[in-house]
Amino acid sequence: MKISLSRLLAAGAACLTLSAAGALANPYVVNCDEGDSLRDALGKAAGSAKLIEINLYGTCYEDVTFNRDDLRIYGDGNTTIVGTARFFSTKSVWFEDVNFTGPGDGLRIVDGRIRLIRSHISGNTGSGIFVTQNGTVNLLDCFVEHNGVAGIVLNSASTRIRNTQVTNNGADGILVTNNAALNFDGGGINYHENGFGIRAENSSSINLSDTHVGVSNPVGIGLSLGSTGIIDNSYANANAEIGILLETNSALEFIGGGISWNGLYGAYVNSHSTLSLGGVSVDNNAAHGIVVESDAALFAGDGTRIEYNTAGDMVQIECRDKESSISIDDSVVVNPPMINCPDPDF
Repeated sequence: MKISLSRLLAAGAACLTLSAAGALANPYVVNCDEGDSLRDALGKAAGSAKLIEINLYGTCYEDVTFNRDDLRIYGDGNTTIVGTARFFSTKSVWFEDVNFTGPGDGLRIVDGRIRLIRSHISGNTGSGIFVTQNGTVNLLDCFVEHNGVAGIVLNSASTRIRNTQVTNNGADGILVTNNAALNFDGGGINYHENGFGIRAENSSSINLSDTHVGVSNPVGIGLSLGSTGIIDNSYANANAEIGILLETNSALEFIGGGISWNGLYGAYVNSHSTLSLGGVSVDNNAAHGIVVESDAALFAGDGTRIEYNTAGDMVQIECRDKESSISIDDSVVVNPPMINCPDPDF
C-alpha cells in the first residue's frame, strides 16, 4: 500500500503534537537523575494560570527561581534540590517530601507564601530558610538542621511550624526580627552551640506550644527590644547559661511546663521587662532560679514552683535593684524559701 508524502508529514506532525501535549501534561514528571530540569519544567508552565503539579525525582543541582502562584511539587522523600530555591511574591506554593541543601540559603522567600511538608532543610552553607518582606513559610513534620548560619530567619515575616525539629544549626535556631512573628506548635529547637534557640527582637512576637527549647549557648529563648511572647506547656532546659532572657521592654507569659537545668539562671528579666509565670517549674538551675534587674517585674501564680536552684546563697529569686519587683500568690512554692527582693508582694 502506498502512502503519500503529504500523509506521512501530517502523521508526523500529529505525533509531535501529541508528544508535546504529553510533555506538558499536568502533573509533570521531572527526573533530575535522568537529565530533566526543574527550571525547564517551570518555564514550560509559565503561561498557565491553573494549578500546576510536578512529580519531582532525583537530585537536582540547580538554583531555581519560583515566580508563579499555585504550584505543587511532590517528591519521594529522597528528592533533593542542591542550590538555593528563591521565591518572589509567589503564593500557594507547596512542597511535599522534597529536601533542600547546598551553597547559600536553602530557601529564600521574599513576600511569598510557601508550605513545606515532610521536608529536610539541611547542610546549607547559609541559613536553612530566610524569609523577608511580609513573606510566610509554614512547616509540617520537617527537619531544619546542620545549616551554616541560622536554621530559620524571619525578617518582617511570619511562620507557622508544627511537629518540626530545628537542631544543630551554626547560629540561632530561629531568629525573629523586625516585627516578625513565630508560631511553633510541637517539636523542638535544640543543640545550638553558637546562638540562641530562639531570638526575638525589634518588636517581634513568639507563640510556642508543646515545644522543647534546649542545649543552646548561651540562651534558650531570648526576647529584646519590645518583643512579646506566649509560651504554653513547653520547656527551656539545659541551656549553657540562661533558659529565658527578657531585655529592653519585652514581656513573656509562660503557662505550664518548665525552666530547668540551665547553666546559670532559669530566667533573667532586665530593663523594664516583665515575666509572668503560671504553673511553671523553675528548678535545678545552677545559680538563681529567677533574677530581675533594672526596673523589671516578675508575676507568678497558679502553682508555680521555684525550687532547688543552687546558687551559693540558695536565693531562689534575686532582685538587683530597688526599682524591680515581684508579685507571687499563695499557690507559689519557693523552696528553700529564700527571696532577695525589697518588700516582695506575696
